Amino acid sequence: MAEVNNHKINVFSKGEGNSTVVFTGGLNEPSSYADFYPLYNEISNYTRIVTYDRPGHGWSEVTDESRDIDSIVEEMHTALIESGEKSPYILVGHSYASLQMIRFAQLYKDEVSGLVLIDGGSPEYYEKNGLEIANSTVAKYKFLKSTGIARVAFYHTDFFSKKLKLLPDDLKQLYLGMSIKTMYNKNIIDEGNGAKANAKTVLENGHLGSLPIRILTAPSDPEWDGSQIALKEWSTDSKQIVVNGAGHAIHQYNPDVVNNEIKKLIEKYK
Repeated sequence: MAEVNNHKINVFSKGEGNSTVVFTGGLNEPSSYADFYPLYNEISNYTRIVTYDRPGHGWSEVTDESRDIDSIVEEMHTALIESGEKSPYILVGHSYASLQMIRFAQLYKDEVSGLVLIDGGSPEYYEKNGLEIANSTVAKYKFLKSTGIARVAFYHTDFFSKKLKLLPDDLKQLYLGMSIKTMYNKNIIDEGNGAKANAKTVLENGHLGSLPIRILTAPSDPEWDGSQIALKEWSTDSKQIVVNGAGHAIHQYNPDVVNNEIKKLIEKYK
């Protein structure tokens, strides 16, 4: 645990190497430690890895600090330093974490050697569409959580058999427990409701030059597919890998495809 702004933030690390691969999940992701297991369990054989939970996610405490993108990124940077993790960083973000990773690279460009974005939306997409969380949605999930229906529903859907099939049993249980614990808390709600403003900040601060960006895409509707193409314009060294048949959590369905791209970036900067 790292202490940032008088709150504890969960930082898990493993392995050794010249680069540090940092994994963080999207909005409402219950635990990066569980979610990214199919990636870091392999990548830690090649270099240092870190899983990072933003405040309100996983074991990280809920914070009263603003959920604007610069606060989110500065917390992550401070937590990495406080934990003794050294650059250069290869940043791996899933879904909404694409904004966090791009902004980190804007603010700390000399510390970042590459981005791997796993079905992450472009800043243009989030500025247009946002991720606002309706009060009715929050009320519904609070009811499901308080009555125990949410826990039963997780067990009796194909959630475990499909999305989490590559996790050990203890991490499946952890993922479930954290899903219930963190479900739509105030930090998650504020992140979602701030998505448009956060995307605007990223857009106002420019593209990333020749920083390597690897974009893993699960085919979806035309607007989402367009957002993946838009991400390619954020660097002159970008590459899109379309993973046909994968769900949004590509790293849970096709981890080898993601790991191959991470390993190429590790080799590039050895």
